[in-house]
Amino acid sequence: MDLAQHAAVLWRFRAVLAAGLALGVLLAVLAAFQVPSFSPRGSETWTSESSLLITQAGGPEFRTLAGAPDAAAPSGDTGDLEFADPDRLSALASLYAQLATGDRVRRQLPEKPKPAQIEAIALEGNASTQLPVVKLTTEAGSGPAARALNEHTVDALQNVVRDEQSRNAIPAGQRIRIDQINAPADPVKTAGRSHTASILAFLLCALGAVALAHLLAALRDGREDMQEVEGVVVPWTSDPEPVPAPEPMHAHGPAPDTMGWLSGRRQAR
Repeated sequence: MDLAQHAAVLWRFRAVLAAGLALGVLLAVLAAFQVPSFSPRGSETWTSESSLLITQAGGPEFRTLAGAPDAAAPSGDTGDLEFADPDRLSALASLYAQLATGDRVRRQLPEKPKPAQIEAIALEGNASTQLPVVKLTTEAGSGPAARALNEHTVDALQNVVRDEQSRNAIPAGQRIRIDQINAPADPVKTAGRSHTASILAFLLCALGAVALAHLLAALRDGREDMQEVEGVVVPWTSDPEPVPAPEPMHAHGPAPDTMGWLSGRRQAR
C-alpha cells in the first residue's frame, strides 16, 4: 500500500482515528498525573554534597611537625596534645566513610533513608595518596530534602563519634574531630520524572486506531466485492437449443456421404 492509499484509508475512517488519538491523550494524561488532584506521578532525584575533614584538636594539618607533643597547647580540658600520624588520619577517613552509611548513623536520621540514599567516599590526592577528607553525597526526592538529609547525616556521624569517645574515656587531646570543609551545596536534580508510561499509552492507542482503520477498510472492500459478484445475472432458459453433434472427420477432410451416394444410385436404377 502506497502513501496515497494509506492517507485515503485514514481519511475515510477519520472518526476512528480521531477517537483513538483522543483516547491516547486521555491515557497519557492519566499516566502522568494523579486524579483528581492532578499532582505529577513519579518522583525526581536530587543530590547534595558536602566535604568533611578528619582531624584533631590543634590543627595538625596546619603545622610543619607532626607526632610530637604540643608545648603550646591551650590549657584547660583539652589536655596535652599529641598529634597523630597523618597517614592514620587518612586511613580513618575510609573508616568514617563506611560509618556514615551504616545502620548506626541512619537510625538517628529522622528521614529514615535507604542505604542507597547516602554515599560517602574517602578522597584521594595526587600520586594515589589518600586524603583525610570524606565526600558525603545524599539523595532525596526534592532539593530541600536532599540538603536536609546531608546536614542530618553529618550531625549523626559526629554524634556517633562523640558517643564512642565519651564511652571509652578518650582524652580530649587524643580525640578525632570531624569538621566540615564545605557545607551541603545547593541541590542538583539528577533525574526527572519518567514520561515513558504516557508515551507508550499514546503510541499504542494511535497505532491501534491506524490498524483498526485498515482492518475496517479491508472488511468493507471485501463486502463490496462479494456484492458485485452476487449481482452478476447469468441467462438461463428452460429449453435450451440442442447442440449439433460434430461431423466425423476423415483423414483428408470431412468423411464422404457414402450412404447418400448409394441411395442415389438405387433411385437411378
